[in-house]
Amino acid sequence: MQDTDAMLNRMVLTAGRLDTLLDQLQRQAADSQSAIQATREAQEARFQQTLARLFEQQQAQMAATLRPQIAWAWKMLIATTAGIALLLAAGAALLRHSYQRVQAAEARATAAEIDAETREALRSVRISSCGGRPCILLDRDQPTWSSAQGEFVLLDDRPAP
Repeated sequence: MQDTDAMLNRMVLTAGRLDTLLDQLQRQAADSQSAIQATREAQEARFQQTLARLFEQQQAQMAATLRPQIAWAWKMLIATTAGIALLLAAGAALLRHSYQRVQAAEARATAAEIDAETREALRSVRISSCGGRPCILLDRDQPTWSSAQGEFVLLDDRPAP
């Protein structure tokens, strides 16, 4: 029995040591996990700072590289806008000139039409010289037409006798 008691005591003692060892291992694992977590967080913070610094450097480099191209693009935009404005102004001047020519042509056509109407009317009238002064032969029974310029005798289309 003593052997059994001794063995049981050793087993209880071993179980106690194992329990203590297990507690130590659990504490050590928890401490290791905390240390790993703290290290990971510190590395993440450094990584984020490094990324932010690299991003800022990349942005500064891109801005420095693109600045001449942006200036060139603005110059081209201004030149294109000025060219379009010049073309519009030239088109407007050409259109104005064409419109003035059309108006002058219409005025000439109207004057020619009036001249033609006057010539047609003169064919219906006999013009003569009466004692060195011009005179026309009119029929007093012809209808008249009044306007702001005076009273006119309407002529027949019949030829003069």
